[in-house]
Amino acid sequence: SYCCIRLFCNQVYATGIFYNRILNIPLSVTGLSRYLLPGYFLSEYLISGSMIAHIFPPAASFGAVRYNTNKIEKDKGELMKVSGFGPLQCLWELKPEDYKNYLQMVSALNKAVSLPQFHAVISAEGRTYDKEALTEIAVQWLSTMGYGEQPYLIVFHKDTRHNHVHMVTTRIDKHGKKINSGFEHIRAVNNLNRILGI
Repeated sequence: SYCCIRLFCNQVYATGIFYNRILNIPLSVTGLSRYLLPGYFLSEYLISGSMIAHIFPPAASFGAVRYNTNKIEKDKGELMKVSGFGPLQCLWELKPEDYKNYLQMVSALNKAVSLPQFHAVISAEGRTYDKEALTEIAVQWLSTMGYGEQPYLIVFHKDTRHNHVHMVTTRIDKHGKKINSGFEHIRAVNNLNRILGI
């Protein structure tokens, strides 16, 4: 994979060829490094203004649930929103396995999709957005991506220099239909632009 960078109208556009992911970056290329989370390449990011949206590769299991609940248990994260989990949300205290089992149950409605986990992150530059604002943006963004009625978790992470929220859900809806993933990385940044008023 490599990134092809080109300048156009004072904007920097980068296309991760292998990943088919498009970045809209209104800042200097030399300033990109401060946005990137450790362990990821530029071509894996969608950047809009002072905010990043990153969609992780699909996965067979819902390991992202445990990853995020571990953050909560270590006081490095905070559960901001739980939505669409039906009767589970009436329970007083839910365990990570409860969320995972529910997501797996919904995903099992479509056995043709072997990698049902949808895991994404929206990250702000520094502390420019607080946890409530990021959560509201994430809720709107999930809806524009087709996941508004899905069971999902939003977890705020506070263990880096940049405030960010993780979102975990399934790519299968409750009727067994796969959520549209066509050009999702392009749609992701376009939808984020609209939410941010860019």
